[in-house]
Amino acid sequence: MATRPTAPAEPVTERPDAASREPAGERREPATVSETGEPAAALSPERREQLARAVADPGFTPGRHDLRDVVELLGEDEDLAVHVERALLRAGAAASPALLRRLPTAEPPLRPRLVRVLGRLPADPAVEMSLKTCLDDHDPKTRRNAIGALGKRGGPGVAAALLARARAETSLPHLRSLVEALGKVGDADALTWLEALATDDPELQRLTARARLMLGRSLGRGESGSAIDLDAVAAEPRPLVLGCRPGLEPLLVDALGPAFAPRPLGPGRVAATLRGPLRDLLAVRLWTEVGLPLQPLSRGTDLPATIAALLTGPEARLVFKTYTKGQVRYRLAWARGGHRRALVWQVAAAAAALWPELVNDPRETTWEVVVDDAGPQIRAELRPRRWSAIDRPGEEPPPSRSTDREPAPPRNTTDREPAPSRNTTDREPAPPRKTTDREPAPPRNTTDREPATSRHRSGAGEPSDPTDDRPALESADPRFSYRSGDVPAASHPTIAAALARLAEVRPDDVVWDPFVGSGLELCERGLLGPAAALLGTDLDPRALAVAATNLRNAGLRGDLTQADATTHRPAGVTLIVTNPPMGRRVHRGDVGPLLTAFVANAAAVLVPGGRLAWISPLARVTDPALQAAGLVLRRSLTLDMGGFVGQLQRWDKPLRPPGRRGRR
Repeated sequence: MATRPTAPAEPVTERPDAASREPAGERREPATVSETGEPAAALSPERREQLARAVADPGFTPGRHDLRDVVELLGEDEDLAVHVERALLRAGAAASPALLRRLPTAEPPLRPRLVRVLGRLPADPAVEMSLKTCLDDHDPKTRRNAIGALGKRGGPGVAAALLARARAETSLPHLRSLVEALGKVGDADALTWLEALATDDPELQRLTARARLMLGRSLGRGESGSAIDLDAVAAEPRPLVLGCRPGLEPLLVDALGPAFAPRPLGPGRVAATLRGPLRDLLAVRLWTEVGLPLQPLSRGTDLPATIAALLTGPEARLVFKTYTKGQVRYRLAWARGGHRRALVWQVAAAAAALWPELVNDPRETTWEVVVDDAGPQIRAELRPRRWSAIDRPGEEPPPSRSTDREPAPPRNTTDREPAPSRNTTDREPAPPRKTTDREPAPPRNTTDREPATSRHRSGAGEPSDPTDDRPALESADPRFSYRSGDVPAASHPTIAAALARLAEVRPDDVVWDPFVGSGLELCERGLLGPAAALLGTDLDPRALAVAATNLRNAGLRGDLTQADATTHRPAGVTLIVTNPPMGRRVHRGDVGPLLTAFVANAAAVLVPGGRLAWISPLARVTDPALQAAGLVLRRSLTLDMGGFVGQLQRWDKPLRPPGRRGRR
C-alpha cells in the first residue's frame, strides 16, 4: 500500500507549525496567491513520485497540505491524471479552493482537467461562477468541459449562461454540447431558441430534437395534471390482459366473475373484457398488471416509425383520451427486457412528430407502453400507472376497505418471551416485481441474526435519457394503500389476497395468522368480508408494530401478540391464514421441523369445521403431517414464488374425527 503523505482532507484548524509538518520531500514556504490565480507548484522528483504512488491507492484521500501539489499532478500523463482525479473527488468540497486557485493560470492539459473535476464536486457558488466563466474560455476543451458540467449541475443562472453561449457559438462540436446541456437544464427561452434552430448537420438535428422533447416534458410538469380516469367508460367494451403471479390464474378468474368474461391465456396472464370503468378492477385484488392491448401492426422496415404509428394510431388515441385526466404522459418498456435507449429516443421523436400532445416522460408517467417486437408483428399494451390524482404527495389515499362494518373490539394481548430461534427462519421473498407493485425489502439470512431483527415470520437534475430514471411518482396501487410499513420478506399483497380468497369469508370467523409479519394476510381477510376477530402472532415485536399500523390504516382492529406459532393456542379459531417460512436462505429441509411442529399445533387449535389457508414450500413433508393430524385437503394450486414453487392450499378440519360415525 502506498504511503499516505498526510491525513485525509477534513476541516482542520490552521496551526502555526503547518509548514514543519510537510509529509515528505522538500520543505517550502506557502506561495502567495494573487487575485489572478496561484502559480504552479514546483515539485521535486521525490515529492512527485511519493504523491504518484499515494494517489494510486484507492484508500488515499489528500490532506489539506497535499492538495496544492496533488492538483499539479492533474497536468501529468493521462493514466496518472485518472488516479489524481479520483483522489481529488474523494477529498470532496475540501478540494475546491485549491482547484479554483490554480485554474486562472493553468494551461492545457491541466486547465480542462481542472474544470472537469470542479464540475463533479458538490454544489458551491464559487464553483458555479467559475464554470460559467469558462464557457467563454480560450481553450476549446475547457469550454466543452464547462458546458458538460453545467448541463449536469444546473442551478440559478445556468440556463441563461448556456443559452447566451449557444447563441454566440460558432464551433459545431461545442454547439452540439450546448444543445444537449440545454435539453437537461434549459428554460422556456431555451426551448424557444431550440425550436427555431435550423441546421444541416444530422447529429445536431438529432440532438436538437431530443433536447426539445426533454425540455418540453420537463417544462410541462406541474402545468397540467395527469392521472388515470377511474370512472370513464368507453363507448364499446375494451379487451384487457391482466397479469398475476403464475398459479393464481384460477383464483383471478373466479374473482373477476362473469361480468369480465375472463379466461386464462397462460401462466400469469388472464384475458378479460372491460365494459364499465377501470374502477371496477380495483375490487379485484389478485392482479399485478392491467394492460389494454392494441391491435398489432406489421413490423415493416422502419421499426421506430411502426412503433410510433401504433402508439399514436386511432385505437391508442381513443384509449389515452378516454382513460386519462389531463395531459397524456407515457414511458416505453420492452416485453423482452432491456433499455434500448437509442430506439426509445427514435420512437419518442417519431411519436412527437405525429402527435405533439403525447409526452414521453419516464418520471411523471401516466401510462407505460409495453412493446413486444419479437415477431413479424409489433404488439403493445397500454398499462395505467398514475391511478388517481389523489396519489400526489401530501394528499390522502382512498379508503382501502371493501366492507362497511364495525370492526371487532380489541382483545387483550399477552406479552410473552420470544421462543427459541428455531422459528426465526424467514419466508422466501416474492418474485421480482412487476411495475405496479412494490416489492418488500429482501430478507436477510436469519439463521444467525441478532434477536432484534429476527422475525417469527414465517412466512425503487433531469435525466439525460428516458430510460435512465425511474418515475419520481409512480402512484401506489390504491388497492393496497393501507401499506405504510413493511418488514423483511413480507408477503406480496396479491398473494395475501389470494390466501384470503382461498379461505373464503364467514362472518363468525376467528382468524389467526401465526406468522403475522406486516399483517397483510389479516388485512386482506378483513377487507374481503366481516370476521368476529383478527388475531396475529410473531416473535418480532417490530413486525407486530408494523402489522398494527397496517391494520389501523385498513380500518381494522386486530389482537396482536408476541408468541410462538408452534405452541401458542388461541381459543375458538375457525380460520388460520398464513404465509409461513419458505426456508430458502438455508437448505430447504431446515424449515421442515418448524412447519411440521406448526401443523400439529394448527390442527389442535382449529375448531371442528375450521380451515387452514397457507403456502407450503415442502408439500411432500407437510401434506403427510396435515393428513396425520386429521385435516382434509380441499384445494391446492402450484404457485410460482420466484425461483421455486410453493403449494397454495386449503385444508379443512372435519366436523367429526375420521373413522367415527353417528348412531343410527
